[in-house]
Amino acid sequence: NVYYFPDEGQVDPSKAVHKMRKEAEELGVRFLGKVDVTEILRDSKGYITGVMTKSMDGDESNVLKADEVVVAGGVGAAAKALGGLPMMNHPGTLAYARSLSSSSHRSNNSKDQQNVHELNRILVDTVTQSHVLCREDGMLVAGGGVLQAGGTS
Repeated sequence: NVYYFPDEGQVDPSKAVHKMRKEAEELGVRFLGKVDVTEILRDSKGYITGVMTKSMDGDESNVLKADEVVVAGGVGAAAKALGGLPMMNHPGTLAYARSLSSSSHRSNNSKDQQNVHELNRILVDTVTQSHVLCREDGMLVAGGGVLQAGGTS
């Protein structure tokens, strides 16, 4: 079955992360690069209070206290050093194709252009657990694997 969710959409993840990072920095959030988090620090009640980091060259370790800790390490978030955070790991597959409606493939033949339709929404097939979407640049992305669509049930 293919379902249509008119209130749902998709974003370019790179643009979304860039925008969120910029706004977070404006609010005082500090991002660190070239360090590995080796441990999540907890108080006696188990509340997270910060992290232990190590420089990627292994020369320097630091304790960083924090009011909030965001773990954005993908499947690496389940690492033992991070406390073995529980998470689902369901790898999928992505395929990319250039849309016929993208500017580099547009035909000058008006008859050809009449038969080309852009995909403006994300298509989700819940039976095969796949989806298709069209990026802003005209690239079609088809994905498969475990997919959650339509919000929580």
